[in-house]
Amino acid sequence: MKTSFVDSLDWIYTDSENQTTPVTTYECDVPLGGIADVNLLITETGNETFSITTDANEGLLYRYHDVPVEKNTGIRGFTEKEGEINEYVTRRAPFRVFEALEPVPFGVFKPREGANAFRFSIKIPEGRTTPLKKISITVKQGEETVNLTFNVVIHNVKLRPAGKGCRKYTNWIRYDLIASRHNLEPWSDEHFAMIGEYAKMMAHGRQNTFLIPLGIIFSVEDGKPKLNLERLERLVKIFTDAGLYYIEGGHFGGTTTGKWDSPTYSTGIIRELATSPEGCNVIAQICRQLMDAIHKNGWEDRWIQHIADEPTSANASDYRIFSGIVHRYMPGIPQLDATQNTCLVGSVDNWCPLVHEYEQEKAAYDTAKNVRGDGVWFYVCCFPCGKFMNRCLDHELLRPLLLPWGGALYRLDGFLHWALNAYRDWQDPFQMSVIDNYKGGPNSLPAGDTHIIYPGDKGPWSSARFEAMRQGFEDWELLEDLFAANKEKAEEIIRKIVRGFSDYTTDITLYRKTRKELLEVMSK
Repeated sequence: MKTSFVDSLDWIYTDSENQTTPVTTYECDVPLGGIADVNLLITETGNETFSITTDANEGLLYRYHDVPVEKNTGIRGFTEKEGEINEYVTRRAPFRVFEALEPVPFGVFKPREGANAFRFSIKIPEGRTTPLKKISITVKQGEETVNLTFNVVIHNVKLRPAGKGCRKYTNWIRYDLIASRHNLEPWSDEHFAMIGEYAKMMAHGRQNTFLIPLGIIFSVEDGKPKLNLERLERLVKIFTDAGLYYIEGGHFGGTTTGKWDSPTYSTGIIRELATSPEGCNVIAQICRQLMDAIHKNGWEDRWIQHIADEPTSANASDYRIFSGIVHRYMPGIPQLDATQNTCLVGSVDNWCPLVHEYEQEKAAYDTAKNVRGDGVWFYVCCFPCGKFMNRCLDHELLRPLLLPWGGALYRLDGFLHWALNAYRDWQDPFQMSVIDNYKGGPNSLPAGDTHIIYPGDKGPWSSARFEAMRQGFEDWELLEDLFAANKEKAEEIIRKIVRGFSDYTTDITLYRKTRKELLEVMSK
């Protein structure tokens, strides 16, 4: 048996092998309230069981499960097309990588063929004063024992909990898939309880914003939209109790034809052209019921409203009217949409461009933010790929971590991704990562685009990418605090590892060194 520490930002593959000289001592820098973690790679186990134990009672152990990468991401987006080779990937597909994190108790494990991968994690309480926590981890198989030492360097800087005071962060949740993947009756008490487990996972990842699609809180009665207020309030309470704060009201509708270049929009709850008198009636009825709920519960500073996803120049005119109708009947409620075109000036409260589009039109977005007072978020999906930051399974784990650093570099307001758990009904995310595009066509969604957590046996499982993003959002909050105290120093630290969404380090050692510097500066 061979056992070694591996940095939690290093991918471990099913065919990974340990070094000739294993790493048995590892050091990790962490703020008060932060999480320190490290991977364990165990190889050459044979068929005999092995055990993992620790002297840290508050430590947590996870066993990695591997998932496939059937195709590499493309140079621009989606997956590689015939004859195309994207050089900015970690490995040529197909391969399997350890990604999903199953929480397990310390104890005895049956080995798997090839590599066995685990993660040790520990949260540091906000009030801890000791500068060093020395943790012993022991791996034993038969008469062979490997003793490892995990040194957690605790810096005297407090990480504030994710919530109202933090940069906004959302991954869109699929409530129906929570029910189906865990064999629960939709909207039963058991379903709501499982939604609560997903909410806790989202809060653990520092997500503070949650989507409530209008289609799950509205029905049609006597030809009119009817709000299920009890369900809405119960959902908001679940996420609030878990620590999330901002509420995303789901989209009012989408393009009439379902294609991106459709010139018009239609409402979703009751199908009408959004900008027709009939559509305006539907929108007004929905808005008034939402506003009654918002005022009743005091959600005025929490609610953010979507109109329609990814408007383009082809439907900009219709979107402007659509947005204006919602503004008319939801006064004072800010709007947010994934926006790919700056021609929507005047109809958008919070812009949310893809990262490459933000940089291409940075002057326009800076004007929106600094002159008009608009918010500017950013997002990624099946675009962009190549060298750009994203969070696909054939990207370095530093890329999802550094997305929040890019947000800090440009002083943006929030981050959005469309898929917390949006794998298809028939898709087993443990066995299928690449799927056909939702809206058809020749393109495939890249590995990891449809989800960043996994449906475990008894609840949601985190992932290597979700944990990397969590740490990136921890860093973003620390950087914002440093910006407030010393803008020049904050920019100096950021630019050591990030100069843009396609200009960043892939050197884990440099990142660790820079994060340590950030924590030391903040501790003074």
